[in-house]
Amino acid sequence: MNQDMEKYQLLIQQARSFVENDQEQEAILLYNKAIQLVPMRADAHYELAVLHHNMGNVENAIKSFQQVVTIEPKDVSALNNLAVLSYVNGNLNDAEKYFFRTLEIDVGASEASLGLAKIYNKQDRFEEAIVALKKCLTHDLKNENANELLQKILLKTYSPKSINISNDSFKMCAVVNNSDAQTALDQLWACFLAFDAVSIHYPNVVLDLYSCVEVNDCPWELLDVLNNNNRILMNKIDDFSDQHLSADLFVSLETNADFLVPLKQAIEKSIPVLCAGSTVTDTFVQHGVNGLLLQDSSNGSISINELAAKIAFCAGDPEFVKKLGQKIGLKEGAKQ
Repeated sequence: MNQDMEKYQLLIQQARSFVENDQEQEAILLYNKAIQLVPMRADAHYELAVLHHNMGNVENAIKSFQQVVTIEPKDVSALNNLAVLSYVNGNLNDAEKYFFRTLEIDVGASEASLGLAKIYNKQDRFEEAIVALKKCLTHDLKNENANELLQKILLKTYSPKSINISNDSFKMCAVVNNSDAQTALDQLWACFLAFDAVSIHYPNVVLDLYSCVEVNDCPWELLDVLNNNNRILMNKIDDFSDQHLSADLFVSLETNADFLVPLKQAIEKSIPVLCAGSTVTDTFVQHGVNGLLLQDSSNGSISINELAAKIAFCAGDPEFVKKLGQKIGLKEGAKQ
């Protein structure tokens, strides 16, 4: 047996040398001789599978990887390679099976989750694809392929919805209109945070949102919020006119003159506001009384972290909620 292992190791070394010198056929012969000598060693099967794959011999590569997992059932690399090759070969059922086996052994195998998502996407199983992609990103947040595919699927499944606003609904109207793309996205997040904060006290809140950001330009995280909340309606900024005048709470994160007018109009109608603080808004918005100033500086910059902190303050401050109630009258269904 020791002599067989010595011969086996020598054949493997010779095969590797042939591979390095681009003598693939000679390498294949030596790998096969090694396998005949010691058939239950996985390494020769694995290296032969990789060689076949590199040569474009997909069927032979699959057969060799199958031999590997017969010998080593928990070889994650071989299982993942089998899944990928099955996918490339158009055998989606086998690919799904091997990706699942990979994840049973290694729950953090992000590429296996991504592979499952690709299969589900091909089969129009979008909900399962979204779950698989989120699992992938849990373990590999910066995976560009997963981020890109998740955004595409959420865009594909996104459909603008109408909101039923009843008499007992708490209506938030919000405006996002900033020329800087990243600032506009941050402001969208701030509006969603405000929506969540107010939801704590008013479970029947609805958000009527007017944004300069196109749905196609939203990252998947924003699309996910829109897809999974039937109380948020995202509209184009050009459609904004006087909707704020029928709102129970007006959110405006803009400091340019065009949006100071509707802000003043809301306050004149005793509608509480959440707004960006500036030297102008500070003159007519009383923090915690008729509104909440979401930043204190006058340089126009808005930090999403600061917004989150101050909106959380809004949600947890019973006095502010009480003052909102005094302004608009607590509606049925609101928490007191």
